[in-house]
Amino acid sequence: MVISIVRKHTDELRRYLPDACDDICFCDDHKTGNRPLFLARLCSLLELCEKKLEEIFSESVLKSQQPASISTNERGDMNSHSVFDKLTSAPKVKTSQTYLHWVINHLRRIVPETTFCDDNSKKQAIEILETLHDVYRAIELYQDFSTVESFKYLKQQMATREGFLSEFSRHVWKEYYGQLETLQSSDNVLISELVQQLLSCSSLDFRAIIFVRTRMGASILTSILNSHPDLMSRNYKAEFISDI
Repeated sequence: MVISIVRKHTDELRRYLPDACDDICFCDDHKTGNRPLFLARLCSLLELCEKKLEEIFSESVLKSQQPASISTNERGDMNSHSVFDKLTSAPKVKTSQTYLHWVINHLRRIVPETTFCDDNSKKQAIEILETLHDVYRAIELYQDFSTVESFKYLKQQMATREGFLSEFSRHVWKEYYGQLETLQSSDNVLISELVQQLLSCSSLDFRAIIFVRTRMGASILTSILNSHPDLMSRNYKAEFISDI
């Protein structure tokens, strides 16, 4: 986790240069407590769904389409921009952009273009991939915010599809729901450090621009900051501005 602080080179910041930072604060995430346990359960849920997806493909896809391959770049290297043209094993690092790319490519391209023995199998494969996508987004919220925000998002996403879930997905979600719920915590070292940085600025005309990778994340951060007691006592206000 990293916080990049810009106070002097504001002109360069407007051009989004990577070297505009005056300081960089490295924030070590908690290696103890419930946070790593929460992440471990999310990763376990991903792996369980991956196995189910492989099972669906092995049992329900026409044999002529089963061989798996993966496209590489000109040097033969796999990277975050690799193009997957058949069902492949999921990347081992569940928190990487490569994993998200794998999920989206299978959800939007591989499964729709694959011929299954029956429609139910294709529907369940899509359902599994949608769950993988939601869990990955929950991991992003875990990284940026807290297990509370991560679980809240995942719970909302699963609730919207609850009436259409297969027996497998209902059973798995019921099992992991209770585990994840007990591991919730609002702690996050990145947010704590950000609050301290804001509190260290006492100028009356103080302004800060905080870049967040998604609109949803920006909205969540605005809510967190505006409800933080230390910032409220200073009358600090956060506003969500999109498309800067």
